[in-house]
Amino acid sequence: MRVLTKSNYNNMNKKLLTIIAGTAFAGSLYGGIAVSDDLTLTGYMDASYIDYEGKADAGTATTDFQEFELGFQFAPVDSPVSAVMELSFAPDRLLKDRDKVSTETATISYAFSDSLSVTTGNMLTYMGWETYDATGLYQITYAYRDNSPNPYAGYAFGASIDYAVEGVNLGMWLGDADHGEVSVEVAGKFTSIPYTTIFAMVANDPGYTTVNSWVSYSKGGLTLAAEYIKKEIEDAGDAEVAEKEAYLLMANYALDSGAAVTIRYSEQEDENGDGTNVAEGDFEKFTVSPSYAFTDNLIGLFEVSQVNQSKGDDYALYGVEVLFTF
Repeated sequence: MRVLTKSNYNNMNKKLLTIIAGTAFAGSLYGGIAVSDDLTLTGYMDASYIDYEGKADAGTATTDFQEFELGFQFAPVDSPVSAVMELSFAPDRLLKDRDKVSTETATISYAFSDSLSVTTGNMLTYMGWETYDATGLYQITYAYRDNSPNPYAGYAFGASIDYAVEGVNLGMWLGDADHGEVSVEVAGKFTSIPYTTIFAMVANDPGYTTVNSWVSYSKGGLTLAAEYIKKEIEDAGDAEVAEKEAYLLMANYALDSGAAVTIRYSEQEDENGDGTNVAEGDFEKFTVSPSYAFTDNLIGLFEVSQVNQSKGDDYALYGVEVLFTF
């Protein structure tokens, strides 16, 4: 079963060479440092201030160093073999019972051709519009409950086979799960419609099944996105089946000057098998997040979010983030 943690953007080719790829700021901010013809270093540092107003269990405002991440991309010239290693340095409160230094991505890939590759190691789920790493987010916080990647999956050890031709990316992942069982993910990404990307996947883990789909439209400075995710959990306590259902709508507009603004609305609903709300209840979040890219390597973000819950406090969130990448 995949462990929740921060992740990269879900690009079908990410397991070959890319540590961070494809969303609002990642393409321009994550150029990497070429150590040699075969080795490239990438990384980022993330610091933020977040204040909660009206949330009883939030405590005082937090100012924190969130994460320092260092990635190694090894891709020998004219070789079908490549490898990626990604190390995360973060405070104990983020890693919980893990060490302060953790291995996120650690993969070895073999490319049979420009279209077909096989990868093994510790890698990411295919699912999710929003990324686990700050470099791929359009705003500071996640869309769903508890400011976490919930209900996405995260990293796990396994093997994948990925096939990519013009306009179509297909992938299948098999990996470890609890009690020696196997998790399976099948995903497809389609880009044949101009300016549009369509993604769909099914993940079958022992004890639960997840369906995730999203669509994005990007032209000029405008990016629009919509996501839907549903997770059905078998044998969830007294209920035969529990469900997590969530969606988001997002718009981002970026100017050539480096200024941008994101508007996002998201909902999450957790239910028992009989349709009644579980303890968490319903969750709604509305976010406005302006940002400014000072240089190719430095970006600042602001965020104001309002959260409404059927069970629990309604609260406002105010955040400032500085993100440096190389």
